[in-house]
This record gives sequence, structure tokens and C-alpha cells, in this order.
Amino acid sequence: GEPITGIGNNMSYNYVVTANKATSVTASLRCNFTSPDTVNLILGKNTHLEVYNFVEDSIESVLDIDLNGVVSNFISYRTAPNESELLFIFTEDKDYCVVAYDNDTDSILTKSTGNLVGRISTSVENILCKTNPKNSLIALCLYSGLLKIIPIMESSGYLHEPYNIKMEESSVIDFEFLYMRDKPVIAILYRDADDKRWLITYEIDLENRKEMFNFGLGANPIPVEYGAYKIISHPSGGVIIIGSQSILYYDLDADTNISISMKSTIMVSHEFIDQKGVRILLGDQAGKLYCLVVEGDPIITDLFLESLGQASYPTSLTYLGNSYIFVGSAYGDSQLVRLQKDTRNYQDGQYIDILANYTNLGPIIDFCVVDLEREGQGKIVTCSGAFKDGSLRIIRSGIGINEHATIELQGIKGIWTLTPPGDSEFEKFLVISFVVDSLVLAMKDEDLSEMDIVGFDVEQQTIFCSDVECGYLQITSTSVNIIAKSGNVSEWSPPDEAKIGTCSANQNQILVSIGNTLHLLEINGEELNHIGQTTLEYEISCINIGMVRDEDMGFASFCGVGLWTENSVEVLSLPSFEKVNSVKLSAEVIPRSVLFVNLEDMVYLLVGMGDGNLYSFVYDMDTGSIENMKRACIANRSILLNRFQSNGKTHVFASSDRPAIIYSENNRLMYANVNIENVNYMCNFDSTSLKDSIATASSTALNIGTIDNIQKLHISTVPLGEMPRRIAYQKSAGAFGVVTLGTEISPEGEEQEICFLKLYEQTTFEVKDTYRVQQYEYPESIVSTKFENDASDYFVTGTGYIVPEQSEPSLGRILVFSVVDERLMLQSETSVKGCVYCLSDFNGMIVAGVNSLVQLYSWKESAEGVNELVKVCQHSGHIVVLFIQTHENYILVGDIMKSVSLLYFDQEKSTLLEVAHDCNPNWMTAISLRDPNHFLGVENGSNIFTLRKNGNADTEEERSRLIVDGEYHLGEMINAIRNGSLVMKSPDGKEIKTEIYGTISGSIGIIAQIDETTYSYFHALMTELQNIGMSIGGLDHKSWRNFKSERKVSPTTGFIDGDLVESYLNLSEERKNTIAQKLNTTVQDIVQRIEEISNTLH
Repeated sequence: GEPITGIGNNMSYNYVVTANKATSVTASLRCNFTSPDTVNLILGKNTHLEVYNFVEDSIESVLDIDLNGVVSNFISYRTAPNESELLFIFTEDKDYCVVAYDNDTDSILTKSTGNLVGRISTSVENILCKTNPKNSLIALCLYSGLLKIIPIMESSGYLHEPYNIKMEESSVIDFEFLYMRDKPVIAILYRDADDKRWLITYEIDLENRKEMFNFGLGANPIPVEYGAYKIISHPSGGVIIIGSQSILYYDLDADTNISISMKSTIMVSHEFIDQKGVRILLGDQAGKLYCLVVEGDPIITDLFLESLGQASYPTSLTYLGNSYIFVGSAYGDSQLVRLQKDTRNYQDGQYIDILANYTNLGPIIDFCVVDLEREGQGKIVTCSGAFKDGSLRIIRSGIGINEHATIELQGIKGIWTLTPPGDSEFEKFLVISFVVDSLVLAMKDEDLSEMDIVGFDVEQQTIFCSDVECGYLQITSTSVNIIAKSGNVSEWSPPDEAKIGTCSANQNQILVSIGNTLHLLEINGEELNHIGQTTLEYEISCINIGMVRDEDMGFASFCGVGLWTENSVEVLSLPSFEKVNSVKLSAEVIPRSVLFVNLEDMVYLLVGMGDGNLYSFVYDMDTGSIENMKRACIANRSILLNRFQSNGKTHVFASSDRPAIIYSENNRLMYANVNIENVNYMCNFDSTSLKDSIATASSTALNIGTIDNIQKLHISTVPLGEMPRRIAYQKSAGAFGVVTLGTEISPEGEEQEICFLKLYEQTTFEVKDTYRVQQYEYPESIVSTKFENDASDYFVTGTGYIVPEQSEPSLGRILVFSVVDERLMLQSETSVKGCVYCLSDFNGMIVAGVNSLVQLYSWKESAEGVNELVKVCQHSGHIVVLFIQTHENYILVGDIMKSVSLLYFDQEKSTLLEVAHDCNPNWMTAISLRDPNHFLGVENGSNIFTLRKNGNADTEEERSRLIVDGEYHLGEMINAIRNGSLVMKSPDGKEIKTEIYGTISGSIGIIAQIDETTYSYFHALMTELQNIGMSIGGLDHKSWRNFKSERKVSPTTGFIDGDLVESYLNLSEERKNTIAQKLNTTVQDIVQRIEEISNTLH
């Protein structure tokens, strides 16, 4: 039986935070939300709305609206011609609100709120929400046989009390309000008990609130195409019915119709290109865009359907004006496209130009976490997208530097760039310093060649150089030189042949240190003037001249000086050298780099230490105060700080063994690792050929490359043209095994699904080999494993035969592949009676979930001398085994309906025993086996829960039940959870156990296991944040995070909402102080605690 491994009574505490917000676009609209004359694009992405301005030929982000709810529908309406539009938002919890944008405060105002939950009614699968052309009401179809009406107040836009109108039509497919009507008239497309489709129209009487009256020719049901599924209200007063093989225009006044046939497809979205409805944009499930031309005014006489070309799967289409269209996609990247005005540019069936792609990770079907560089930082490779938009996405925390050139050079001691004269053929000079000399390289058309600059001393080690107005500044250990454009050289040398130690300079001032003496020089035309000097108590380790303000006339009024022995930084005024302020940093470590930098209009004093710690302070240039000290351990050895520019913004590069980029986001300092190691020196290298480039130097090489966008996560895409479904990584093969689903045209001319196992090289993601499975066979699982007594690595994939006539698969295979010379070699195939939904390695064996069974297989040599899988034992009693995770001799099982159960493998008896199970009927979507006593599950209501063994119970029955000790509503459908971290392990050794999850909407999140003290601290903060009521639309946070399922609603326990906790950083100082006082602590302490856990997790 199971050994006693611990009582398992310790409750688990969790911190859940989003690393990447939802990216799938579920809805979009064009409106004038931020001002009456601004064209806004609003995108719905699960739990938040993104607002953009459409400017000329691009969209610019304006604001992000986070909601305590999943957005189901949103529509805009205007109450007066010259006012901004209001936004009606409806959530999956059936909460609603009306919000407006306040230009004065740059914030969202809530005008109306409410909830439309029905007590007994049957919910519809597809919620419909529409407003009538005159904006007098909003109608929603939420429940079978009921239409919910919310009247809109005419002048204010506020909402009246909602009410229900009963409908005989219980199965509504779609509805729309008709144009050209005095009162609201609704056209309903519905199906009857025989699945026939009908159109009927009603007039809504806003005065007699409980009834609808049959209206016009549509008063009696009108039969339409059997496959009709979409209704479009046309400005002429008629309706357009979209079917699977036809498009019908119906004139409800003249009782006439026009119909055209089309190739069988499903149009998933539509949008009017013009207000008269002459051109209507349609998008189908294959990503093809069409233009439906409606001819005739005022009486419609003809319909034409024209193909425009291929785009992403168009979940929504929004016409922005001037031929620009936004294609919002939940299954691929969203796109900004433009209709071609000149059809002569027609190429390959494309009448559209794709101008921009917007990354969408959703739906994340599966993913694996790998550490290819072995640096303790996980890289995620996801199976993303669906249909033809399927792709692999490689996601890592940090910023990529794409190398363009590498030159092997030993012993580099510094690098700087200089600008060639205006008449030069060269784009840039690069100065490289060595121990005894210097080298100048000139760049032309991406080629570097050695050259000489007249007056530039290459016989000595350069310790600093830069452009100045009259030419160049060069500082060596023996002199400061101005090399003027005229050819003149002005020199200043230290007295008594002393050696210059450190230095800093701007366009007009130069600071150099000699031991503990600091000298100030000024550049006057082409001359150098010695302004003054001061002797400090300790030797100087680093210098930086401060920021130059407008009123300073090009001269800085202060500087920062790092000191040996005392290990402190002093701020001195210039030119007087009077001490303004000082700060003691460390008892043992020397400051090696000091830098003043302005990021997002806030001046920081940054200090890089000899042990890899970075101190940051907020510096007030008026008072000289140094406040808000923060420390971050970002490396293992000394840090050198340099400013640089990227996309017009200033950032800081921290050179070290683990280089990082420091940037500001919402006035918060952020640290992001870069994808190269051991950078000793760095400088800007922005040139005509290489925009936004930098040069970096290690002890052995010089590299020139461009920097990716400054952001926390870097995402790259491998388009597949088919849908990836499962992925596994094999280190020995240096490859990923990916199960894909595609389509092909059969010999009979019909489209059919085909499945493959493909081998992708780990760096280039080139397909090295492909194995096609049999017809009707679908691979559902894959794992990379080693078997007992076999040193080889294998990919094992499990399949099921899904035949149309069968309700569930009755046959499947377990296929074992080795990788030989980048080829997949089938070593073994084992038939099973069902579908292999999941696989996991297990102590040199394989455990499989086959329909309702958990089966254990060993790898044995057969009588014929070949290896094959042999069933050891199995466990029954499940409904469908969807997920398996293993740890030591334990197997955690996630079932389609029976939640989670824990099995134990008794080696002596070769049997699987159930140790305990969760008695709740949860429909599982992901599981995690944390240790033999603690488990995590996710069910299909977007809820997370934690379980533990009840080892201390008195009876066997109680011990067989897993105790639920944590519950949390995430609001995102999780498809996969993996152990791992996005962030490089901290050099100071602090580690938190983390799991990464991926969702249908494309979000990526972290679940961290925290101790009880940390939980209590953040729980108190979370409670205060909930109490101040910051939520948009009056959507209550506490209710939103309640565990919600069809059987129960229970409050959050054992989980901290990291997104809410981290929102504290964006509060006003007044609100921060109020909360800090209530918690009997300081703002600085709260901010430091939040930033510590935030930087550790994402």
C-alpha cells in the first residue's frame, strides 16, 4: 500500500498574477468614445477593453479598461449629435454598465450599472445584444423565450429599469432592429422544433412595456434557407439573411426578395463599409474577406458577392474609414488591412493590403517550458491559434538583441561611437579601447573598416570619448584632449604626471578623478579650461555629471560621485563642489557605476555595485533630496550603467555577466534581461544602415545588433498554416515534437482533416521530419521520455480513431519514436481500446489515460528481440481520463467530470490503488501535482482550486477524501499548466515555486506558492484595495473572484489576486497613503514588497 509520507494538513497559499494579458479579440467596434470627433477603435479581450485612436494609417493605444468580469458584448450609442458616445458593456456574469470617457481627468466614468440574472430561466448559448437605430433602447437575448429590454433615457444616456418581454420563439439564432421605422421594430431569425429556419418581425411598444406586436409582412413567419444563421439589418429598411450556401435580401415592405448562391461557407462577421449599405464587408471561417454589393436606391434590385482576399480568421470586422479595416481575431493575429482602390494592383486574388499584424497567442492549446540556454530562465513554446492561423509562439521574459555582426577581439576595455563629419562617406565611427592602445573602425553600408582620425591618440588606452560641438573629446589615463574639426588639438594633463582614474562628460563639462581628487574642466570653443578641483575623504570609484535643465544653459549644476572605503555616493554641486547630499550603500561592496537619468519625466539616481546589486533612488533636482531607495539583485558581478535611445525613448543598459535593460513603465522602474551574456561595455550605434542599434563588448568579442521592443515579454512566431495541438521537447534530439491538425482535398474533391507528428529543430524551428497518422486517427497526447534499462530518448504519442458513427473512440494507438539523424523512427506501436487522451513518464515506464482507464506500460524486449510496450496494470472507475501528472509513485488524474483523484503504484503487487479523490463533480481543464500531499486543479468554469490530503482524519473514508483548501475564480479558461518560471533565478538565491498557465484567450499567468506570512500581508492589502471601490462599471471585485459554478458560489480562499495587489502601484499618492495608514505600515514598504514579488515572478 501507500507509505505514510506526511499528513498533508498544511494549507497552501497562492499568488496569481498575469504575465501577459489576453490577446484574443472577441469583439471590436468603431465609435467616438474619447471625444466627438476622434475615431476610436475599441477591442474586447476577455477581461479588458483596449481603446485606440485611428490616426491616418495606424492605430495608437489610448487606454486599457480592466474589468471585474469577462466581456460578453459591448455596443456604443450617442444621446446627442455633438457629444462623445457612451459604451454599454455586458459581462458573462450578466452584469452591465454604461461608461463614458472624461477628458479632463483622463479616466472612465460610470453612468449606469445593473445585473440581469434570471432566477429560473434557461440561458441561451449565444448571448445577443443590440441597440435600435434611434438609440432608444438596448435589447438582449439572454434566456430562452425572453427578450430583455433596457430603455435609454433620451437626454442623459442613463438607463431605465430593465424588463422582460416573452417570445414564442424559444430558439433565437439572431435578431436585428430595422431601419426606417418610427418605433423599434425587431426582426428575429429562429429555428423551430424541426430545425427549420424562420424570419418574424415585431414592433416593441416602449409605453406598454410587457408586449411586442406582430409587425408588417413579417407578422407571420417567413421561411428562409435551412442553414440560415445571420441577419443583417439594411439601411433601406429590409433585411439580409446569410445562409451556408446563399445570401437573401428581403424587402419587408414590398414582400419581394433577391437571392444569390455562393460556395458553402460560414460568414462569421460583417461590417458596413458605407452608411447606405451599398457595400457590406463579410468574413468567413477560412479567413476570406468578401464585399457584398447591394445595388438599387431606394429599392434594392441586385446583389453581388466579390472576393477581396485572405486575412486572419475574422472574429470581428471594423471599418475605420478611408478604406482601412481592422480584422479582429480570436484564432490568429489581428490585422490592420486596407482595401486597394486601384483594382489593377490585384495580385494572387488579393484586393487588400495587410498593413500590420497584432500578436495573438490565443487559443493556447498546449505549451512546454524549456531552458535552452541553461540560465535558469524558462522559455515558453506554445501551440497557439486555430485552423490555418495555427502557429508556434516562442515567449521569453526579457529583451532580444538581434546580432548583425560579430568581431572576435580580445581584451576590450571600452567602446564608444563618434559621428563622422557631414561630408564624410562613413555613417559612424566606433572607438575600441584596449589595455595599451585604441582602435577606430568606420562603418559604411554595414561594413566596418579600420581608419585614423587626425589628432586622435590611438597609441594609448582610451577611457572615454564622445562628440562635442567643436569636434571630438578623448580622455586617456594621461590627458584630456579636444580634437577640433579644424584640426586643432587642445590638451589638459593632470599635474605631476598623475593618472586619470574615472571620468564623465557632457557637451560643455568634463569631470575627471585622480585618486580622491575631482577636477572640473569646461570646453570653451576649441579650448579646455580648468575650472576647479576638490579633494574628497576617500578615493573616487565612479563619476556621473547630472542632468542639464533648460535654465542651466547647457551646464549641469550637480554630479554624482561613488567613493571607495566608505562605499557611498555623494551628490556635489557644480562648479562649487559643495556637498548636496550623500547616501551610504553597503558596508562591504564598492559602487562601480553611478548614473543620473530621466525616465518618463522622473529623475533617478542609479548606482551599480560591485556584487551585481543595483540601487535606485528618486532624485529631486531642485532640493537635492534622495528618496525612495530600492535595491535589486540583477547580476553576479559589477555593473556598468549606460544611457541609450530606442524608438525615441531613453533607457539604461546595465552591463554585467547577466546584462539587463532598465526602463520605466507607468513611472515604475522595470528590469528586463537581454538574450546575451557577459557584456562588459555597451554604447549606442544608431546609424543609417542599422537603426536603433547598439554595440556590446565581452572579453573576447565585439557585437553589433538591434534591440527588440522594450517590453517584459518577447514573442516570436513560427507560422504553421495548420493547428498545433500538443508539444513536447527532447533535449538529446535538440528538437520539439509537435502534433498538428491540417486539411487537404480528398480525391473526391472534399476537404478532409489530416494529422501529423512533426519534428522541429529547437533553434531555427525548421521541420526536420514528418510522420502522418492514419485516416480518422487523431493524436491527442505526446511526451518525451526515457525507459528503464534503455539509455535512448523517445517521443511517445497517443492517438484515437474518431469515426463519425461512433459516440466515443473505441480504438487508438500508442506510438513510440526515436530520433535518429533528425528523422523520426517508429520503434513500436501498441493498439488500445479507446483514445489516449494523455500520457506521462513514470519511473521508467509510461502511464496513459485511455478513455475511462489509467493504464501503466513498461518497455520490454519481446521474443523477437525488439522493444515493445507491455501493460503492467490499469485502474478503472473514471469517466474520461483527460489529464495525468506524476510524482515519485503517485499519479494525479484529472477527469472530464469527476474532478481529481490520486493513485499510488504498489511496486510489489504491480497494482494501481486510489489513495484519495475529490468528491466535487468538477469538469477539469488542467491539473498540477505539486507534491504527494498538495494538488491544484482548474475546472471549466474558469475556477482554480487547491486540494490536500486529509492524512490526520480518524476514518479511512475521511482519509480517502481530498480537502479543498483554496478556491479562486480566474475568469480565463486554462488549457495547460506547467511547472517553471519566466524570470531568471535571482542571484541572491531567493526562489519561489511557480507554475505557468496558458489560456484560450491568449493570456499567460503565474501561480506562485507563498508562505502564510506573505499571504497574510497581501491579503490585508487586497482587502483594502477591494474596499476603496476602484472598479470600473461598479463591478465588484470580491464577487468577481468568488468561485462560481452551476452547483455553488463560494468566496475566494487561499489565493491572492496579484493583478489587484500590483494595481496599488498605479494609485494616487493620497490613496496609497490612506491604505498604508490603515495597514499600519508605509507606502515605501508596500511598494517594495509588491515590486519584489513582481520582479521575481514576471
